[in-house]
Amino acid sequence: MSPKFEPQIPDVVLERLALYHCLLQEWILVNKNKPITSREIAKILGFTDETVRRDLSFLDKSSGKPGVGYDVFELYEKLSGKLGMEDRVSVVFAGTVDVIDSLSGILNLEKFGFVVEAIFSENPEDEGKIYRGIRVTSIDQISKDNIPDGSRLAVVVVHPSWLNFTMKKLNEAGIKGILNLTPSVVTIFPDGVEGIQLRYPCYLKVLQFKTKK
Repeated sequence: MSPKFEPQIPDVVLERLALYHCLLQEWILVNKNKPITSREIAKILGFTDETVRRDLSFLDKSSGKPGVGYDVFELYEKLSGKLGMEDRVSVVFAGTVDVIDSLSGILNLEKFGFVVEAIFSENPEDEGKIYRGIRVTSIDQISKDNIPDGSRLAVVVVHPSWLNFTMKKLNEAGIKGILNLTPSVVTIFPDGVEGIQLRYPCYLKVLQFKTKK
């Protein structure tokens, strides 16, 4: 018997599958357990019904029932399996204590299973501080020895002048994925690092166009 062909998931589809996973996770947390349809998912997230159904076809087996929808828990588990989600994922944070303190309530990473276990700051006054049980270390001390074993993800919010240096140090320390929140339009991530750049000014440009009378 020939091996089963596993279609490669395009990045744009992968991002939407992760978004569906987050949506279902939020619903589970608030005990919303009624079946959900692809049309409902599409309406909430701003996609078309066809896009959602096409994306979910990448799952090994569809759990949807015509006229009923998808069982929230079952679809969540199938997405978890497809995305290789883990119950607890270690995250490294690069940025000042003031910044991480401001973002912690907004990002709420732990809600989604991501736990910050190392903090590196470009502010000399932060070095040695204890933030939520974590000793803050200087950015120039980023190394494999100062990063928890198994950590492969980092969130970066530093002054632009520190960005390239920080990403280079994280790469050398074994970090494989970086979510960069530092304001930037063009970001060159190190070789071997998967990166995502949030481009806030560009999003505001979209909104100014949509709201312009």
